[in-house]
Amino acid sequence: DDQAERVIWVKKSLPVVLVEGNPTGDFFDRAASYLGLALVPSAKAGDDWFMDPQVVDVSRVASLELENAAVVVLADVPRLPSGAASKIADFVIKGGGLWIINGPKNEPAFYNSWKGGDGTLSPMRIGETIVPEGGIHAAPGSFDHPALRLFKGGAGDDLAEGLLDSYRSASELVTGGKVAATFENGEPFLITRDYGRGRVMLSTCGLDG
Repeated sequence: DDQAERVIWVKKSLPVVLVEGNPTGDFFDRAASYLGLALVPSAKAGDDWFMDPQVVDVSRVASLELENAAVVVLADVPRLPSGAASKIADFVIKGGGLWIINGPKNEPAFYNSWKGGDGTLSPMRIGETIVPEGGIHAAPGSFDHPALRLFKGGAGDDLAEGLLDSYRSASELVTGGKVAATFENGEPFLITRDYGRGRVMLSTCGLDG
């Protein structure tokens, strides 16, 4: 005869702000285009589609309104103005999500020193761009993080078969940082850490063409 009640907040949509670090390129040369298509693959999705991405030019990042956002994605953004950096750090510490996608334009000096109320945001220090001969694959056997477990099947999965032509070196995990996936050579592919009430994820390669 015991009874318990619990209120669960069910989201109607997941608002995602994609900050485009290469706004002047052709559509498929831009840093956020493929990711935007992955989140909403069809114009017929309509209002019932869970993902709600908004692409923002990097030049507008200082005026970002994050009150209704759930996740901010920095797609190969070189660096942020100090005001925008502080705003995003506060957004994460209050419970927001941040995904840093490292492409060729990212400036390691900025990301390695970007700090907020819970220390350094980047879960690992990034370094120079590495261009392996013949490219490199992610290692599906390392996909133990909840965000990647669906792709752990290995051969035949798109993420396992995707050939990457370059990635950023990464070293020195910050306190609380965890390597969530690696490349086939053991180098970090995806790194994550809790930050205040939010979470930061960092990928060491771009997701463009």
